Formats: sequence, structure tokens, C-alpha cells
Amino acid sequence: MANEIECSHETPAKTAYRGYDTAQTRDHEEMTSIPCIAKKYEILECLGRGSQGEVYRGKRLGDGSEVAIKVMHIKSVKNWKMYELFDREAKVLLTIHVDGVAKFYEAIEDLNGPDPVSVIVQQYIDGHALSEFIKAHHRFLLSDIADILIQLTTILESLHALNPPVIHRDIKPSNIMLQDTAHGYRVWLIDFGAVANPVIKDGGSTLAGTYGYMAPEQLMGQPKPASDLYSMAVMAFYLLTGVAPESLEIADFRLLIDPHLQNLPFSVTLLLRQMLEPHIDQRLTDTKTIRRALELIKKSDFKSLDALVHHDKAEKIVTWTPMKSYKQPGCIEQWDALSDVVPRKIPREAMNNIENRLKNIYALTDMEQFSVFKRAKCYYSFRKFQILIFSITAMMVLSLVGLLIQPFFYNNSILVACCYTLIPIAFIILPLIGAVKDGNPNTSYCKSSNSLLRLILSYGRKTFATVKSIEFEFAVDRPSSEYCPLWKVTYTFNPVDDSSDDDLVRYFYTRRRPDDLKPGDLIPCLYIITCTVMDGEYVYSIPWPILEQDDVYLSGDFLKARKYEHLFVASDIKVG
Repeated sequence: MANEIECSHETPAKTAYRGYDTAQTRDHEEMTSIPCIAKKYEILECLGRGSQGEVYRGKRLGDGSEVAIKVMHIKSVKNWKMYELFDREAKVLLTIHVDGVAKFYEAIEDLNGPDPVSVIVQQYIDGHALSEFIKAHHRFLLSDIADILIQLTTILESLHALNPPVIHRDIKPSNIMLQDTAHGYRVWLIDFGAVANPVIKDGGSTLAGTYGYMAPEQLMGQPKPASDLYSMAVMAFYLLTGVAPESLEIADFRLLIDPHLQNLPFSVTLLLRQMLEPHIDQRLTDTKTIRRALELIKKSDFKSLDALVHHDKAEKIVTWTPMKSYKQPGCIEQWDALSDVVPRKIPREAMNNIENRLKNIYALTDMEQFSVFKRAKCYYSFRKFQILIFSITAMMVLSLVGLLIQPFFYNNSILVACCYTLIPIAFIILPLIGAVKDGNPNTSYCKSSNSLLRLILSYGRKTFATVKSIEFEFAVDRPSSEYCPLWKVTYTFNPVDDSSDDDLVRYFYTRRRPDDLKPGDLIPCLYIITCTVMDGEYVYSIPWPILEQDDVYLSGDFLKARKYEHLFVASDIKVG
């Protein structure tokens, strides 16, 4: 939704307010039929109506100040918990005096009348809910989004600094009011119905909030001040992409946001990743750092932002266990623990697991037809064993022959013996070396793929790829009647630093049936951009993780590396 070029500055019409079409201004007698407020306030218009009550714009008779009057009809409350939340909101608002939160005037109850009501009176905010801007397809500048979030961060920082802290628990677009001023938007935080405050009995014991915006600890009934910042980061993602958070795929409690942020600088993606970290102890929760990062986004200073989000990033403690599937719990956690700073140092445990799998990588011997598969290590080791045995045997036989004929050649016995020994050996060894080199293309494959894999692990940028298709194929493992089942998994992704705007299509083969994958799923991915293929750029990628050793890890990009027989080095990598 962020757009720096074509940007509408029109604010939503008043009729865009939710429920406004069914809550038009009623005649004066009907609107003043709330006896408990009739002597203090004059109702001017109904701003919105829900199943339990209404919100009115009114005027305080004492000084003419405009107020917002929130009315709950107790008879309409289906769940008594709703009344408790309404009562809690009034008690908490009484203790809050924070810039950006509407001033609380009073709470009034009339429980004895024919229509029992509970009323909250606050300062009237002449603005529009952020959700209405979204519904009206308003396109915010990236700088406007950053400014809105800066103000909201300051409001939350003030609420959390209270003793005890006030946790809003329901940060979302409909609870953010914007006033359009000459200096930009002014932000107000409204609706404290879900607030948690230790002063209020059972203030944080109930699950309250909106699905998609709640942090994992809030979902578990243990909200923290950091939970509000998490919800703010979800809202920021919504504003930046237009993708509703409830539609996002989740793995290990982690929102998979990367595929939707490809048009933004990578440092912005990294900032949101850190703010949406499921583990609260590893999450970016320092409001000063968050505000500084947002100020850099507002100034479009992404170079400084990149340095900020990488500075003093805590190293995550992860158990690097072998993975058996791409959707296995812990897979995303391992991938996320890989440093975003390149070249990265791969944890020793992870490198040990990967090296064990490198020993069992298979290679295609027929790249065009994909028909014959041979196990690279076993095949090559067997060939070397054959050469060694044959050479030793030939050397021993010829040396013995040389020694036997030595008495007949007294003058040049040593030279003759060497000739009889070395020349036949050369005739045997050289053709065999050539045969191995020409007949086993896995030699160049192993070298190039090894170097490519290590470079991707060290320099690869992290993103998510989308599974496009999964196809079943047969391939001959050896020239015999044995057949090996293969699944070809095709995936797409769009690197933010690639020169092309189109999605890139890549694939890999696996012997393990990918039961946990289906088209549309997201899988972690590492990629690098090289400048070595015909003097152009090419993006090499691998999905993460490299699975257990009985899996055939055949990446199409590794086959391409073998085709060009290029031994990759760090200088081939395009960075930034």
C-alpha cells in the first residue's frame, strides 16, 4: 500500500465510518432519551452503532466542549464479560493522562431505569479511524506510515512507563484515529476495552485482542508491554503491503512476511522480522531503537537503517538438530537464527550436519534427459579403488619382470628396468585418469557444487519461496531393473535485489516423498546473485534446510553450476 509516486491525499468521507449508513442522525427527542446524561450533555449526532450500544458526538452544556459519548445498553449485552470489559475501560481511563489518548471526563451508570445503561464520556477526536482509510483505498506514503508509527510508539511508551504499566492489548487499524493537520497526521489511540492493568482486578487474566495481531505470549494469556509493540509491527506490515495479517501463513508461531515485502528495502523487512520475533526475549522491544529506525525510514536513510538493525543483534541459541522435512518444527527457527550479516559464520553444529549430508549428495549423469542417477561418492570412490588396485598390481608385475631381465642387461640395467616398469604404468594410468575425468562428470559437479553451497551458506540472503508444483518422476538408479522414485519440487521467489521484476522459478529433486508440502506453501530459502554466467547475473538458490542424508538434494541451480564447470569464489557474488 505504500506508494511514493501516485498517492491519494483524500481522507475518507464521514459516511465511510462503519455503521454510519444505519446510524444517521436521528430526531432530537430520540437522541436525548438517555436520562442520566440529559442534564449534562447534548447529543448532536450518532457516529456509530453496534449490537450493544452506540457512540455519539455531543456537547457538554457547561462549557460547550465537544465530547464523545460511548453508551452500552446492558440489556443488549449477551455476555456479562462485555460489561466487565466496559467497566474496566472506564477505570483504566481514569488513571491515564497521556498525550495521544483522548481525555477522560467521566463514567455514568443508570441501572435502575427502564433501559439500564453504562456511559463513558471522553474528549471528541475529529478524525477518522485508520481502518476507514484502508477501506477507502487510501495510499499512504512510506514516510507517512513511518510518521504514524513513530507517534504510536511514543504513545505506547508513555502507557508502558506508567506504574503499573497499561497494556492496550488491541492495537489495530480500527483503534487508531488520524487527524489530518497542516503538518501531517496526528495519531490518537482509542478503545481501551481490552486493556490489561494490574490495578484492575483480573485485568490481564482474560484473553482479549484481535486474532492476527496478538503476540504469542498474549495468545497464551500472558500479555506484556512488548505485546503491544508486536501488534504495532503487524499493523505496520498491513499498511506496507495491504495484506491482512489473518491471511498470513504461520510456522513455529512466526508470521511469514518476507514474500510480501519484496518491493521494500531489505532493512525494512529485517526490522519487521525483529519486531515480530515469536520469542519475546529475542524480540526487538526497545522503543528508542524502534523509534530511531522509523525516523530513518521516514527520511529514506536505508543505509543507516541497515547498520542499526544489524548493530548488537543478539545471537540466538538454537539446537542444530538434523531436519527430516521442510515443515518440521524448529526448521524456521534454525533458518531465522542464521545471521543476516554476510559473510556469516555457520554454527559448528550446523556445519557438521551439512558436511555429513554433502558426503551423500547424488548427481545427475544425464542432465538433459534426467534419466540416469548415480551415487557420486560411492561411484567415484569405487573407480579410485579400481585404479589403485590395478596400478599396484601392474607395478608389482612389471617390477618383477624388470628384476628378472636385469642380469641380461648389465650396462643399463636400472634404466631398462625403469622403462619396462614406468612406461607400461603410464599407458595404464593416463587412460584411466582420462576415463574417470571424461566418464564421470561428477568430478566437476562435486567441486563446483561444494564451493557454491558453501558460498550460499556464507553469503546467501534469506527469503521465503513459494512452492509452485510437486511432480512425481521415475529415474534409473543404476543400469539394472531397480527404479528410484523422485519428486521434483518447483518453487518461485522474487529477490528484492535482483534486477528482474519477475518471479524466479527454481526446483530441486528429493527421494523423500514431500507429504508435508503442497503448492502455495512457503519454505525458507537462501540465495546469492553471481556475475559469472556469460558476463551476466544469475541467482543461485537452495531451500532450507538441507535434509537428512537419505535425501537426494538435487538443486537445479547446482546442476547449472556443474554445466558451467565453474568453481565459485566470493568475488563472484553481487552484494547489495
